[in-house]
Amino acid sequence: SGDGFAYHDSIEEFTLVSSMSPPLKGTADEQIVLKIASVSSLSPIDMMNLSWGVNDATGHKIWLGAKLFLHAIPKLESYFSGKLVMELGSGTGLAGIAVDKVYPSIQSMVLTDASDSALALCQRNCDNNQVSAKSHVRKLCWGDTL
Repeated sequence: SGDGFAYHDSIEEFTLVSSMSPPLKGTADEQIVLKIASVSSLSPIDMMNLSWGVNDATGHKIWLGAKLFLHAIPKLESYFSGKLVMELGSGTGLAGIAVDKVYPSIQSMVLTDASDSALALCQRNCDNNQVSAKSHVRKLCWGDTL
């Protein structure tokens, strides 16, 4: 695929329950299922490549922090509803896609990463999960401006 990986070997499903008050328009505790492509693990070669600055694989893995964040999303309405949201280091896009789906009232969302290959994966996951037109994937390196 040109990003240093033969394939993304895992499609993980995440079920979110939108238990906001009030619930999403026309729903009562709607279930939202996300399907996120990723690599299931990083090999020692991936880690060596990371240290050499080539084919950075970190954005292709779903990290524990993103999974834990999913449990907090329903309790964070005041942080997202009606806001401009930017995710730094989006990688697979799991956290940003979840916010987009649970809080359709966000003004806009920008999912960022410094890695071109992670951005391509993030965009593919956004497309596959039909994020709203308010969400965009953009390259952002530390110290750059959007």
